[in-house]
Order: sequence, then C-alpha cells, then structure tokens
Amino acid sequence: MRSLQSVLDLLTSKSKVATKIVVERIEKHPVHGLGWMMYPPFHPWTDASTLTIERNGTSRRASQNGVAVLHQHEQVQTIGLASYFIDSKVWVNELAGLDRINISESEVAGRDVLVLPLSDLTLSIDAKYGVVLAAEDSDESVRAVSVEFLDQWVDEEEPPAEEVPKYTETREELPPLEIPPAPSGNRNLRVLCTWGAMEGIIPEWKPGDQVSLFLSFDLDDPPFEQLKTTRRGYTEPGEIYGNQRSYKFHADGWNAVISAKVPLHTEENLTGYFTHSSYADTSRRTSAVITAVYRHGKDAIIDVTLDGAKPPRYQESLDWSSTSTCDGETFWLSDKSLPFVRGFNVSTGKLVHEISIPTFNEIALESGNRARAAKKLWELPDLKEATDPVPAIPAGWKLHKRFGKNFHVVSADNGTWKQTILRIKPFKAIELDLGYAEISTIYQYGERIYLRSDLHQITFNQDLEILSVEVHGNPDAGYWPLSDLPPGDSPTLGFPIGSLMMFHEQQDIYAFHDPKTTKQLTTVNLPKRQFEVEYASQNRIVISLKNPESRLIDKLLVWEPQTGWREQNLER
Repeated sequence: MRSLQSVLDLLTSKSKVATKIVVERIEKHPVHGLGWMMYPPFHPWTDASTLTIERNGTSRRASQNGVAVLHQHEQVQTIGLASYFIDSKVWVNELAGLDRINISESEVAGRDVLVLPLSDLTLSIDAKYGVVLAAEDSDESVRAVSVEFLDQWVDEEEPPAEEVPKYTETREELPPLEIPPAPSGNRNLRVLCTWGAMEGIIPEWKPGDQVSLFLSFDLDDPPFEQLKTTRRGYTEPGEIYGNQRSYKFHADGWNAVISAKVPLHTEENLTGYFTHSSYADTSRRTSAVITAVYRHGKDAIIDVTLDGAKPPRYQESLDWSSTSTCDGETFWLSDKSLPFVRGFNVSTGKLVHEISIPTFNEIALESGNRARAAKKLWELPDLKEATDPVPAIPAGWKLHKRFGKNFHVVSADNGTWKQTILRIKPFKAIELDLGYAEISTIYQYGERIYLRSDLHQITFNQDLEILSVEVHGNPDAGYWPLSDLPPGDSPTLGFPIGSLMMFHEQQDIYAFHDPKTTKQLTTVNLPKRQFEVEYASQNRIVISLKNPESRLIDKLLVWEPQTGWREQNLER
C-alpha cells in the first residue's frame, strides 16, 4: 500500500521526464469552467477525437490532427479534466482527502498505473514516473491511448512580446438576427448568453426549462436592437474601480449587476440589455422559466418569465467535503459550508435530526456524536458543551499522540528526541529509539501488543517487553515501506476501528475481528467504492458509502450479527 508521501513524491517527480501523450475523451455531461480565471480559458475539445499533449516540466503544448491548438508560451487555464494533463497543479492540495487504503493498481495505455480515488475525481498516474495517464469524474473521462517518453525536448521559439499568440475567440460572419419582438411585462426578460460569457458551453435549453441566471444589465448599446429594454428598478451601490462604480439593480423579482460611469439614484429608469454569465459575480441569482430559445452562431438568446419559477433550495446539499461520524444509532453528516448537521437513523435511513451548531466557524464531526468548532465541543443532539478527556500523563512528559484510551506516545520535557510508549492501565512506560520514524499505530490484539511505525513492526508481550522487531527499508532513502501496507491478515497489519480490529485481507476484502479473542466476526467486499468505517462494535458495524458519480454519501452498509450485511439508503 502506497503512502500519501510516496504518491506525492511520485507526482512531483514527473517534471524530470519529457512526455508525448495522446489522450481521448468521453463526455458524460457538459463541462463548465471556473467562476473566475487568472488566464483565458482553453477548451481543448473540438470535433477531433484525440488530443496530443507534449510536456516537459512546466513547459507544455498541444495539437490536434497535427495542428497546434496550444503553444508552449501561451498562458491559459484548461477547462475540464484535460487540465490534469496540461496545467501545473499543487499536488499536496489535490491529494487532500485521499485514503491510501483505497489506492489500487491498474493499466493504462500499456503502462502500470496507480489509481487514486480523490474526493471528486479519480486519477491514474504512471507507477514509475508519476505522469497522469487518466482522469475521470461524473462529467467526463480523459484517458491516454499512447504514451511516449522523449529523449530530447526542443523548446518552441518564444515570439516577441507583442506577437505572443493569444487564445482569442474568433467569430464567423453571421446573417442578421431575425427574432420576434421581446415579450412585454415587467417579469419577462430577454437575455443574451454569449459563448465567451458561458465559458464555451451553452446548454441545450428548451422552453419550459427552469434556469438560475446571474444577470448583468449592460448600459451600452446592445449588439442587436431586439435586446434593448428600459427597466425601472432599485439600485444598491457597490465597489468603485477606476472611473466606474458597480451597482446591484433589481425589481419585480429579477436581480442584476450594472457598471455605471455616473452616480445613480436609489430608484432609476435605465435603458440597456440583460446578459447571463456562468461566472457567479453576484450572490443574487434570478430563477426563471425559459419561454423561447434563439441560436445565433455560438451564442444564444433566451426569453424567460419569472412567473412559475421555483426558487432554489435554501440549504446547500451535503457533499463530498462533509464530515461524518456515528454512535451506532445515529449517523451524523455535516454541511460543507454551514455549521449545520443532519442525523439519520441507522436502522431506517430516515432523517431524524437537523441541528444548527451555535458557531460561525467550520465544524468537524468526531467521536460518534460530537461536533467541534475552533476550541468548542458539543455533544449531539442536545448541544451540551463537552470537553476533551485529559489522559493521565505524569508530570514532566509531553503528549504527542493518542492511540485509544490506553496507549500514548510521549516524550520527556528534558528535550530527548526518543519516543516513549506509555500505557495507562496497567501503568507501564518503555523508551524506544526509532530515529525519525513516526509511530502510526499501537494496539493490543489477543495476548500481544503491536506497534507499527514508518519503518518498524514491533511485537510486545503484555508487560511491554519486546518480543520481535522487524525493520523494513533504509531510513536514509527517504522511502517508508510500512506506509505501503500490503493486504494480509497478519496481526501486525491491523487497523483499530472502534472496539474492533480491521484487516485488509486481500484486494477489496476487509475483515473485522474481536481484538480480545481474535475471532473473526465478518468480512465485507468493497470493490472500488469510497467508504469510511463510521462505527464498529460486536453488535453493529456502520460503513458510509459515497456514490461514485455524485460523490455524495447516499447510503450506509450496516452489519449486525443476527442479519449480516445490508445496505441502507439515506432519505434526504
């Protein structure tokens, strides 16, 4: 099993090799760009079925059918998953949320790869060089069909500054726009949606569709006379930039932003035209129903009415960035952006609690039924304030890590760098010289106590006397082999979970044991699913499962000794 550090090192080492990769794409849903971009957006996919990407460190270029579509010195931001092949990434951020247990092996374009299931996509990287060879999420799949490692790299000649190629939108010559007059009425709008403002993706709208619009009201002359309208509404002043000021402009249920070169009254009669952008430049969206759609080249004009539109949900959905915990009876799930938690009954999947935590800080759920925010801790569901248990560490010692209630890693205040294992009951301390290796777990299983560090597997008897020591790898090599635990059921390969011990016996197969008797209670098959063991006892095991497409936790896997395993959908 790979460590996160070794995967990170592998990804960052890819700058040492020059590559030529041909990739193909399968679109599942339309892909939209970011809300704000430092550089112009680059949409790599046209009618061509493949894209050829050459890369050497931070230098990259791309072509389709032998024609350059991205030059080496152009500064762009790539839309969609092709960015993992073209743009530079801060990999320590990209790998956030990766669980090394879920890393698997596969093959892409004849190359061995490591498959990394991240929070909102899955990456496949070359097992030797760290180059990204496949990326897939709920919207698209981009995959290498051939890989070539280049012996030489020839830089493109950088053109003079004034001649640097720019990624620009070219417009074809179009016939005059012929559309009927705009619908009348204060709650009816005609809205221009340009290809550029929509980041290259204009949905296949049709009459009757409900849309959320981020409207601007442009005071300049419209590109088409049929767009011009005069509206009376209320203004709210915003920021001043240069010789202009932004305002919010709203009336009759619609909301827009405007940029004015002269001060505006609180209420104004303004002439201009509405535009919609996929950039969320205002927190006030307008919900509307489409009544007509007109296409003009790459752009679209839509007529909408506010009548009959349903407002969006007030509460954002609980998604992949949520935290979760379970006390055996209730599964708790937090909101990604609000101090808000929901509790689901484990037996029925029904929503039984919706609780707002009294804080403005981000919260994290833990310890079965606790919510933490900054320095405060609450018990759920009654929001009783709680405190962290204080381990009985003798004076003169500094606590570094806790492994359950009984085992702790401490060091003396005299500055020694040696690590001391402290057992509370029955009390015993033993000093270990492990160098710079970090202790990852300590647990009792049967009659033995096991310690695992980045380099060591140490077995103790119940008196904490060392029975065996295994050292793996070379600490000077910068590689920690025991961070990459292979599947197996050896007592040294356990993972303490709740009051049980879990073993990754073989690929996709996990077993749960009673740590006192070592008796196996059950096994479970979890092929290619992102999961988290939320609760584990001899009476019940609860595992949360993420939907591979939506990345939402939408069901639980529950084990009970009388009935075995069952899936329980969460009723949102």
